Amino acid sequence: MPSPSNASNAPSGGGQADSPPGKRKAAAHRRTRPVPLLLFAMALTIIIAIPLVVLGGWLLLVKYHETCFHFLEYPFIVIGTGLCIASAVGIVGAKKKERRLIGIYMISVFVLTVLLCSFFLFTGFVIQDGSPFSVKNATYREYRLQTYSLWFRSQVEDKRNWATMSKCLREKVRVCANLDRKYPSEASFRRADLTPPQSGCCKPPSACRFTFVHATMWNDTVRALATSDCGRWDNDQDILCYQCSSCRAGLLQNVKQVWTRAAYICLGVLIFLGLVQIVAWTGFMKGLWDGVLYENNSPKAQTLPSNTMQGRAQSFTEVSS
Repeated sequence: MPSPSNASNAPSGGGQADSPPGKRKAAAHRRTRPVPLLLFAMALTIIIAIPLVVLGGWLLLVKYHETCFHFLEYPFIVIGTGLCIASAVGIVGAKKKERRLIGIYMISVFVLTVLLCSFFLFTGFVIQDGSPFSVKNATYREYRLQTYSLWFRSQVEDKRNWATMSKCLREKVRVCANLDRKYPSEASFRRADLTPPQSGCCKPPSACRFTFVHATMWNDTVRALATSDCGRWDNDQDILCYQCSSCRAGLLQNVKQVWTRAAYICLGVLIFLGLVQIVAWTGFMKGLWDGVLYENNSPKAQTLPSNTMQGRAQSFTEVSS
C-alpha cells in the first residue's frame, strides 16, 4: 500500500501537471496587465494637460494685450498644472503598486475634471449673449452693452475694473492710434474693418449723427445729452469714447471672440480627459480585483492564501502532514 506521505504528495504533482508553463505565463500576464494600463492613462493625462497650460499662458501673455481682461487664464493654468502633478504621483504609485498614491491620482484627476467642466459650462453661458449691429452705409459694426450677459456687464460696469481696462486699451493696446492717418476721409472710414474696441471706443455711436472731421474727431452739432454715449464723447485723444457703454461693449465682444476659441479647446481636452479616465478606472478596478495592487510587504498580503493551483496543493500538503 502507498504510504500517507506518497498519497499526500500526489495532488501536488497533479496540480503542477494541470498548469503548463504557457498557461502560467498567460495568467501572470493578465495579472500584471492593469499596471501598464494605468501608466498609459497617467502618461496620457500629462499630455492632455499640456494644452491647458499653454492655453492659459496664451490668454495671459498674448491675448491680454488685446482684450485687457483677466479671468480664464488662471483656472486653466492651475488645472493643467494640477493634472501634471497628480499624474506624476500616480506614475510613482503604479510603479511601486501603492494603492494610496494611485487613489490620490484617481481622485485628484476626477475633481480637476469636474472643475474644468464647470469652467467650460460657465464660459459657454456667459458668451452666448451679445451680437453686433450693422451700421447703414458702413462696413464696421457697433455693439450695445445691454445685449451681453449679466456677469460680463458687471465686470465692465465696476468702476475699478473699468479704470484698469480703459487704461489698458488707451496706453497698452493703443486701440485708437493712427486711425486718423489710416482713414483720412469719411468714405474710407466707412469702408474700414474696425475691431470691436475701435468701433466702440474711438468714435461716437452712429446714432449720435455727429459730423465727421477725421477718424477720431467728430463735431457735436445736435447737443447730445451728457448722460448718453453721445454726451460722453470728447475729441480729446485721451478721452474719446473710453467712458462710453459702446466702448465697454466693444471690449466684451473682443473677449467673447477669444473665449469662444478657448471654449472649443477646453471641450476637446474634456473629451480626451474623459476617455483617459475610463481607461484609468478600468485598470485601477481590474488591478484591485486581481490583487495586483496589494502591497507586497503588508501583513495582509502575506497572510492571504494564494489563488493558484500550486498554492492550493501546498496547503493540502501541509494539512496532510
